[in-house]
Amino acid sequence: MTIYGVYDVVLYWVNEGTFNVIPSTPSFNWSGTVQEATWNNNPHVKKVFAINNTRTLSSLFYTKKEFTYKTTYFPVDTGLFGTAFIPSNNNANSITFEEAWKPLYGAGSDTKYVRFTGGKTDKVKVAYKIGEPLEIQQDFVFANQPTGNPYATPISGASYASEPTTRPFLFSDQNITIDSTQIYPIELEFDLDNKLQYDPHGYFIGAGGDKMRASPPGYQPLMGSVTANWEDWTRLTDIINEVNHTVVFPFGPSNTITLNYVKWDSLELQKQVSKDIVAPKVPFTCKTAVLA
Repeated sequence: MTIYGVYDVVLYWVNEGTFNVIPSTPSFNWSGTVQEATWNNNPHVKKVFAINNTRTLSSLFYTKKEFTYKTTYFPVDTGLFGTAFIPSNNNANSITFEEAWKPLYGAGSDTKYVRFTGGKTDKVKVAYKIGEPLEIQQDFVFANQPTGNPYATPISGASYASEPTTRPFLFSDQNITIDSTQIYPIELEFDLDNKLQYDPHGYFIGAGGDKMRASPPGYQPLMGSVTANWEDWTRLTDIINEVNHTVVFPFGPSNTITLNYVKWDSLELQKQVSKDIVAPKVPFTCKTAVLA
């Protein structure tokens, strides 16, 4: 008997040299300390009725194929998160996902492999909280789930990264700065939205048009918020002065996310009897973000 369980799934990824094509002899990377890996296969069923003196469907068939994937993980490197920074090239930064379903009870040869190709990040949220690992919620859109899933054997020549022994990135790895001055936030959030234009722009009329051939990114809102014990009063009044800021978030012990041309969206200083300390949450919008 072979039993597969949700806790026996390992998620791997690899960069694609050509959009929607699994590299030959791929070197699969570890995705991080995964907390959620949920995929959805939506073939957009079309239900057609007819004026033909019957109440039943005249036809029932699949149309365009759509594959979405939601992940939540604690990063141990910049790899998977870094693919969210899509350059202007229409199909750059596409990746292949592979889930290895390893049986809880049974032989190793019973491992099955579920694959997705042509994946790009639609949106990603980075969240920092005191006492917690850095958490990333990253949503992908994939162009295809190749025929043959689940596969019974690994790809010929494929290699797989071992589970890292390093701890996930923590809230305490590095300081946060605004214009090179350290601040003392208690919560941070950063949202990057690539607004992939896959429906309907990813499909085409003709043979094979039911599968996505492109997922170009749209406008890119970059937003977030800082909740802090604001010890420097001028930081709170900068919104009135319309100052541009450079905000640097840590990304592990040695990497950073630099936000350029940051503007505070609004400021509400709420004073209540139930709140002993004023620690406002200040939302922001920025023009560019750089992972380094």
